[in-house]
Amino acid sequence: MSILEHMSRRMIRSKHLPSVGELKQMQADLNFKENEMQRSQNTSHSLQS
Repeated sequence: MSILEHMSRRMIRSKHLPSVGELKQMQADLNFKENEMQRSQNTSHSLQS
């Protein structure tokens, strides 16, 4: 692979990376969903007891 090809591919990939703000929002969404999942599991276990 030529150096120009390699650089071109890296530039294309970098355009698909989320921004810092988007990454923080994705992390916040993940944390929220993990908390909701934990609550759901706790509820499920309580109902099965």
